[in-house]
Amino acid sequence: MKLRYWTVRAVPSANSITTIGIGVIVEDMATGEIAARFKKDSSQLAYMESQQSIMRLADELEQHVVHLACQHHRHSIGHELSVNGYLASLMDYWNNMLIIDEPKQVDSTSIEQATQLLFVTLIGDEHYLEHSQLEIQARDMVKATYRRHKQLEKNMYLPASVDVDGFEIPLNLVIIKNANVFELNSVFSFESLHPQETISMVEAWTLKIDKLRTKGGRLHTDNHVISLAKDTDITAVYWPPKTPRQHEVFDSVTVPWAGLGITDIPLAETDEHAGELAKRLDQ
Repeated sequence: MKLRYWTVRAVPSANSITTIGIGVIVEDMATGEIAARFKKDSSQLAYMESQQSIMRLADELEQHVVHLACQHHRHSIGHELSVNGYLASLMDYWNNMLIIDEPKQVDSTSIEQATQLLFVTLIGDEHYLEHSQLEIQARDMVKATYRRHKQLEKNMYLPASVDVDGFEIPLNLVIIKNANVFELNSVFSFESLHPQETISMVEAWTLKIDKLRTKGGRLHTDNHVISLAKDTDITAVYWPPKTPRQHEVFDSVTVPWAGLGITDIPLAETDEHAGELAKRLDQ
């Protein structure tokens, strides 16, 4: 199905030149069905002068979206004011304390899945993006293993991220030699007590990799800005699942990886992979 979506940003103060994303609104272009998701944790906006006002307006906007959804079900929105026009009028009413960006389009199998993925990908959520202790430990172990190989140590860069069509892909590390990118490295833990969070996070990452494969991207490190080819080597090292449910999650979310050319490596096999990668750099 084809969907139209709007991102919602908050302006920290009247003189601020920066904004922070707080929510997404999604509309099914065929049926007019509407869904939305907004940040609920006001502590994320603690540094803003108008924190409480912004949270109040976000709640108010969410109620307007609920109203729009109800209007859709009663077929009484009318043709004179589109959803886009309605949202624009709200922004004017709030003196641009909340900014509703111009709509964009995306394809998805369901509006619920799209709303979830767009929120996690574009807005972020402390509940979903918080790294588990196992994942932090796995990241450190991968870096330590790579550093044991001299060729990798001197050509390893971190922190690093990739920009793909406005989406950011944070990386554990990258291997660059003579301005050639040999590997983009990400790390995941599938031994998680919160399977839905793992699904959301990995699916969002995979969606970004899909965009990289389609459009290419730009790699940013402290020392480099490099245009990435669509076939850049991508490695996902993972802390393996243990329980049956964790294995189900792993099997489900990694299905697209082979088709996207993502090399998945169990944490225990990192040293073997690092050795092979070091040999490539020697050639």
